Amino acid sequence: MPSSNSIARLSASRGFRDQILSCLADHVNQELDPANRPAAAESLLRETIASTGGSFENPDAETLLRAMRLIAARELKTGKSAKTIAENFHRIAKMITGEPGA
Repeated sequence: MPSSNSIARLSASRGFRDQILSCLADHVNQELDPANRPAAAESLLRETIASTGGSFENPDAETLLRAMRLIAARELKTGKSAKTIAENFHRIAKMITGEPGA
């Protein structure tokens, strides 16, 4: 049986995953109809997490950070604003790592 601490970590990681999904839906695939962006964001994050060897359903902090780095690099290559990417990356990374100012 999982400990209450491991359940809390998993719940927090899923919350961070959902924060990433929300950010992706807001900022990635802008050419898509807004109704289709959440599904596109989930597909992108699922594929990226899978490429790191992690689990979308049960992500850990390292998996989420690796996925965020890959997505940020991908978005920079498409010409998206480096400032916006950096701000969103750091905001979510601070939450994941528990860094002050999150």
